Amino acid sequence: MSALNQFGHDLFRILLYRKSGDELLLEQHDQGFALPFVLIPRRTRVAQHIAEAIRREWNFQTICLFPVGDRLSPAFVVETRDEVSTPPVAGRWLPARSLVKCDFSAGTDFHTIELATQRFEQYLKGKAAGPFARIGWIRDLISWVGASAALLGLHLVGQFQQFNADSTFSLVRFETDGPALWFKAVGEPNLREYAITLALATCFSPFVPQIVATREEWNGWLAIEAQGKHPDKKSPQQTWTRIARTLAELQIASFGQTLHLLNVGCRDVRLCTLRTLVAPFVEAMSELMERQTKVSPAPLSRTELLALQVQIEDALSEAEASEIPSAIGHLDFNPGNIVVNSDRCTFLDWAEACAGTPFITLQYLLEYLDRHFECVSNSVVTAAYLGAWGRVLSPTKIAAAQRLSPLLAAFAFAVRANTWRNSEQTNRAETARYLRSMTRRMKREADRLVRRQA
Repeated sequence: MSALNQFGHDLFRILLYRKSGDELLLEQHDQGFALPFVLIPRRTRVAQHIAEAIRREWNFQTICLFPVGDRLSPAFVVETRDEVSTPPVAGRWLPARSLVKCDFSAGTDFHTIELATQRFEQYLKGKAAGPFARIGWIRDLISWVGASAALLGLHLVGQFQQFNADSTFSLVRFETDGPALWFKAVGEPNLREYAITLALATCFSPFVPQIVATREEWNGWLAIEAQGKHPDKKSPQQTWTRIARTLAELQIASFGQTLHLLNVGCRDVRLCTLRTLVAPFVEAMSELMERQTKVSPAPLSRTELLALQVQIEDALSEAEASEIPSAIGHLDFNPGNIVVNSDRCTFLDWAEACAGTPFITLQYLLEYLDRHFECVSNSVVTAAYLGAWGRVLSPTKIAAAQRLSPLLAAFAFAVRANTWRNSEQTNRAETARYLRSMTRRMKREADRLVRRQA
């Protein structure tokens, strides 16, 4: 597996079922049967690339159901849409329920099959959540999408593409004889996105995709595809300035909606809420810094952390004094969540929606541009954003918000979920490393703020 990672690919074992789950595709070797596998690019949409790899290598049209196995030996449960699929070389379709452990060259393959079987049975008995943990769910979805499309005068043309898959998550694009339709369903920990998306479609329709149908028992919705494309390195500067202005216009339009946004699930990044988190967060980071074993980068001392606490609290006090209204925000605001054309900007994927101090949302976009799109002028993007705010706020308030937003954005991002409060999470080396890194980032931003003030 390490050799694969060096080339930027991951290996996934595949549990490919057909005939309503009665038969499973296995490879036959001298030592016994084994699950087939595919290689997909790392850090990509797993379901999408698994389906593409299977189509390319085995010529099967498939639907991904859910992952099984563990991080070191991942596998994915997949259903073929062709009941008479010819197996690849060295492959055989075998009755799934007749298999025993001694049939396999590796016991881990049989154990993975057992895990998948348990998931199927738990769903059928009503003991496991997830409408997509069963074979055949895609037929129900196609029927529902087709009926919903017909009400719009549209007809499905048979082509669709699956992007995300799990027992409670789904993202599928359906082609029609008109605009494409997107079906999305969510589960924990992003269950809030369902209510948020419906609320935004009702209150701020010019800024988000148009929803045409919902499936409450699936926490899913069907939306018309936003026309345009995601901005990228080739996008002209005026595209980015229009995005910044549109973001400000959405936020200004959300004035007075804070409690409603919080009630539907937006994360609370109001200044008064952030203030209550400063002391406990710094205390938790003190413990994590003391547990650090690496020499570099150096852990922050308790004295430095206490100074950071004062700096964050002072920044929050200054932001409160500026009296900038709370507004909607996005804690994952990046080009992948933006679609733009010549007429409008549309903002997508609101699982990380927030309500509170508004200027931090722009900061997340600027951070992304700094890292990936150096050709884009952050100062020009910022000027466009602040210019839109200039219609409702004084230059003094805008200047204060702009100056404080790098520090407040880093703090809000670190505390947005309760990971730092969860000892099980912070005991994981990767999580602890991330939180320490975010805290050092806050310290750098706080020190920069002090130098600018000086």
